[in-house]
Parts: sequence; C-alpha cells; structure tokens
Amino acid sequence: MKIMEAEKEVEGLIKTLKRDRDSEARAKAVEALGEKGGEKAVESLIQALREDSNSYVRLRAALALG
Repeated sequence: MKIMEAEKEVEGLIKTLKRDRDSEARAKAVEALGEKGGEKAVESLIQALREDSNSYVRLRAALALG
C-alpha cells in the first residue's frame, strides 16, 4: 500500500511542476522529487532543467539531479 501512496505523491509533485504558475511551488516540487527519486521523478527533473522558464527552478532541478 505504501508504494501506491508514494507513486501518487510523485504524480502530484509532477503535476505541480508542470502546471503551477508559481515558481516557488515548482521549486519545492523539484526539491521533493529529488528526495523521492525514481525514474518518473528523474525524467521530470530533467524536463524541468531543460524547459522551465524560471532560472531558480532550473537551478533546483540541477541540484536535485546531483
């Protein structure tokens, strides 16, 4: 059951990263995805690093990826 909860949490963070207009919310989502890890999280962090309009969010994505 905990695996399903973790997957739902990652999906929620990914949605925030893709849809939220608030750069601070996206930066927090990036940070949380970095802590969660996993294939989906890493893919989303790479996408944020490449595509996010905010330099702070891109920086946080780079740091989360290590």
